[in-house]
Amino acid sequence: MSSETQSNLGDSINPVQSDVWYDDGNVVLQAQNTYFKAYRGVLAQISSVFKDMFSFPQPPSAEMELIDGCPVVHLSDRAEDVRYLLQAIFQREYVADGEKIPFAVLSAFLSLGGKYEISKLRVEAMKKLYREFPITLAGTDSVYRKWVAISPGGNRSMFMELAILARKERVFSVLPYLLYQCCRSYSVTSILEGAEGKDGRKLLLSHQDQLACLVGHRRLCEAQAKTTFMWAYDKDFISATCASSDCHHARQQFLLSSNLSPVPAIAGLSRWQDNPSFSEELCESCAMKAVVQHNVGRAIFWQKLPVLLGLPSWTELKKEREALQRITGLLKTMGESQDKRVTEYARYG
Repeated sequence: MSSETQSNLGDSINPVQSDVWYDDGNVVLQAQNTYFKAYRGVLAQISSVFKDMFSFPQPPSAEMELIDGCPVVHLSDRAEDVRYLLQAIFQREYVADGEKIPFAVLSAFLSLGGKYEISKLRVEAMKKLYREFPITLAGTDSVYRKWVAISPGGNRSMFMELAILARKERVFSVLPYLLYQCCRSYSVTSILEGAEGKDGRKLLLSHQDQLACLVGHRRLCEAQAKTTFMWAYDKDFISATCASSDCHHARQQFLLSSNLSPVPAIAGLSRWQDNPSFSEELCESCAMKAVVQHNVGRAIFWQKLPVLLGLPSWTELKKEREALQRITGLLKTMGESQDKRVTEYARYG
């Protein structure tokens, strides 16, 4: 479309009108081949980047690109991401407390929230990540094997997608668990050459995280043998009141049947209560001693996890979350007046 002509949207074959289109809006945003009509004042208030963008000197009206009488602002972002952004700002989509959000929305909030300095959306995405991946073992156990804040949508490569996103957006405190899951779930070939995502795209960890997984795999194996599964690996581990001569053999069989020997699988965070096979064939006394050692060792493994994967300790990573809490408090004090203004624009223009 020529930048020197005023057009109606229907005049061109190519453009597509988004469902985020307010007839009384006063600015049109173009992302890829999609147009969005919104309220300039709201965007300027919620984003300093949009504010600066709108303050640029405008060309003479005869040379300005207009659609429905509104100036067109070209964005370099994916149309889908811009749609999620505007739906959240003007329609309150995806921002309800306790609501799961799809990965695509999470990604858009993180990346565009940062790019356009829309703190509320970036913070919302980080809160979802933090809820999904707690920083304590007790918190992790509370959401064990279930998704509570992010909707995976049947995506089997979700852990790798999230690890790639977290590294790109510098949300480091979720990386220990995500990289642990990558070590568990993907072969060396997939780590190095990439895994197939839900939509057929190739997913590839950053070089830093590829190295973390390759080096970390051996470290995780060694650590879990000395912590979580010490009761199975330690040849001298036996209860003082052991009632069966078969307990030593039973522990050896457990290692083989659980793929922990001769080439160990990553399982340092496996819970005793979810694996009945852990105590099969052990006498009651040895089983009781083993479960205590397993739980104690698992807690130690968790504490070691970030460093094993080349990341800062949990103590350091916790500071990231504490910083978010401070930002959340500040946004809360600012939020009421801003929310009111967005609502007024959406209703009355």
